[in-house]
Amino acid sequence: MKKARLILTAIAVAFALAFTLAPIAPTYASTADDLRAADESLSTSVEKFMRDVQGAADSEDAGAVAAAFASLQETAAKAKAEFKRITDEAQSDGWQKIADKMTAAVDKLSSSAGALKAALDTEDATAYNTAATEFSNAANDYQKAIDEANEYMVNNPLDSGDTSYAFWTVLTVVSVACLAAAIVVNIVTRNQQGTATIGKQEMSLKGVRRNILIGAAIFVASAAIPTVQIYYVMHQAGGGNYYFSWYWPVVGAVLFVAGAVQYAIVYSKVKKADTLTHADNATEVAKAAASAASQKTKK
Repeated sequence: MKKARLILTAIAVAFALAFTLAPIAPTYASTADDLRAADESLSTSVEKFMRDVQGAADSEDAGAVAAAFASLQETAAKAKAEFKRITDEAQSDGWQKIADKMTAAVDKLSSSAGALKAALDTEDATAYNTAATEFSNAANDYQKAIDEANEYMVNNPLDSGDTSYAFWTVLTVVSVACLAAAIVVNIVTRNQQGTATIGKQEMSLKGVRRNILIGAAIFVASAAIPTVQIYYVMHQAGGGNYYFSWYWPVVGAVLFVAGAVQYAIVYSKVKKADTLTHADNATEVAKAAASAASQKTKK
């Protein structure tokens, strides 16, 4: 009795924690998300700088160019730091080569942006045209490196240090193993019949087996859906969003584990009480019981 109460209490606490912590649970940042954020920030700074440079060529507003240049330098430094962080996290030679290309392109962007600013300050048309060409070439090199990075992430998601994809992939594998175990238990023990009281609730072996299967199914579905979503987003050229709920995998796992524990308890009680029967001889047992009752009535 005490053991059953402890188990039911543990299950209730697990459910309460799952629903309480789910809304505030941290999101696993993915390499694709981090890289996309750094790229968008840098691209915005580059576009603003070029707009201000072109505007300054017409209005001679050197202050706007200086501010845009300072912003570009700051964003470039942050982007390079992010490239290094991603590379250190991945610890991959493939990522290292790509990060080197992106960093080199960003350095060229910064230096050519400085040359553009200097050309505007000195009103040197030749230097301005040369710097503009170098800036355009650096932007092309950077875009090629970003395209290579995106392709590498698609082909090597786990090698990219993509914790989000790795986490949900591993969770999906674990959930599939749980579902396989649930199916095996239901098939192997499908003929076992019996009931026992846990606490104040009467539970049957058949009902508990069903709960194990339901929990495993919820676990698999809630883990597989985010995995498929992330994989799909990673293969989209423009990226995308994926959504998931933390509490559903927890609910499925808790139901599966609770069902397994309940089955062990019910089976133990049924066997101890010597009331365990099998479906294949249930008909004969019923007939024998009916016959005995009939004979007793005749007497």
